[in-house]
Amino acid sequence: MRYYFIVLIAALPLFVFGIDTTKSNHLYVSGMAQYNFNKWNVNNSSDLPNLIQAKNSIGQSVSIGYRRITKYGLIMMVGVGVSRREHDISIVRNIKEFDPASITNEIITTNLKLEMQSIDPELMLGYSKSINKNHSITFKAGVVQKRFVTKERSGAGVLYFFPDTGNVYTGEFIYLYEVNIGKPSRPNGGFEKVISYNLLPQFAIGIERSYNKQYIKYLSVDLNMILLKQLFRAHFQEVEVLAGKNKNSTTPSVSTYIDRFASVGLKVSIGFWR
Repeated sequence: MRYYFIVLIAALPLFVFGIDTTKSNHLYVSGMAQYNFNKWNVNNSSDLPNLIQAKNSIGQSVSIGYRRITKYGLIMMVGVGVSRREHDISIVRNIKEFDPASITNEIITTNLKLEMQSIDPELMLGYSKSINKNHSITFKAGVVQKRFVTKERSGAGVLYFFPDTGNVYTGEFIYLYEVNIGKPSRPNGGFEKVISYNLLPQFAIGIERSYNKQYIKYLSVDLNMILLKQLFRAHFQEVEVLAGKNKNSTTPSVSTYIDRFASVGLKVSIGFWR
């Protein structure tokens, strides 16, 4: 079903541009601050429910594009943005939990602060409802693709040394982690370059004020939301951690941080042209 939805979204612009019922055409510039729900990305094992911890973060983006509204209020928007977001992740283990015989409650922590940048083409369709001469309410839905230009590939094992009865220290891995976030491996080419990035559904509701000035034609403020499951997941944005419940565990448990891209943003746009 989702593939039919994608085809429908792709075909609608042809229908919209083919109807000579234009109310307005605008070029727009916008800026947005996004609140990213990074805590939703954590999936800890039942053995170690607090192993991976994350903080929500604020991201930013700027975009440019073209918008058309028909006289019936149908909105068509095509644009591209440049965005920045952060992942603030901590891997936390208590030595006492790992080794009940330990005489210390030392906390071992690995902090991963990752800054990712992406180019984000987007397509939005919607409806504009006038509430008076100069103001209207807008509703939009569409898709955005995160085409990362930065990446983080790293991993390590955290080794802790314990003294035994002969005062000889023995090392034990208390956890191992691997980071695979940002730009994916190079696609082979052609259509694979188009579909090798995640495709996300997004929604917006806003208010707009029209201006009859020489250059500025409207100012709008939108609440932009990315909260649903991805329409197309080409690859995982992931941190994976392997850790045993204690040093006598024979099988490590797996905990993950997998980016769901969930966010709520405030977007301010200025329209130009006519």
